[in-house]
Amino acid sequence: NLAKEVDYPTIIVGDFNLFPNTPSMQIFYKDFTSLIDTHNISTTRPKSNELSSLERNVVDFVLVSKGVKVNSFAVLDSDISDHLPLVLDFEI
Repeated sequence: NLAKEVDYPTIIVGDFNLFPNTPSMQIFYKDFTSLIDTHNISTTRPKSNELSSLERNVVDFVLVSKGVKVNSFAVLDSDISDHLPLVLDFEI
């Protein structure tokens, strides 16, 4: 609710440990755009993850409000962590 109350562009980023279709994530989609969804990302976890066989293994998100100009967004393939790096280039 706090992020919705501000009158400036907002970016919410994090490991939510929730899949995109959960009711908790649906709350964000009313006011924020999920770059994971708009870029058709199927995973934010490396191939070594125990859930890598899922059709969509996404638990990390970048959510942007109106006023954020997304220049580029990418999920990098790396086994350095149990989560893949999310890279956002943006302007406000």
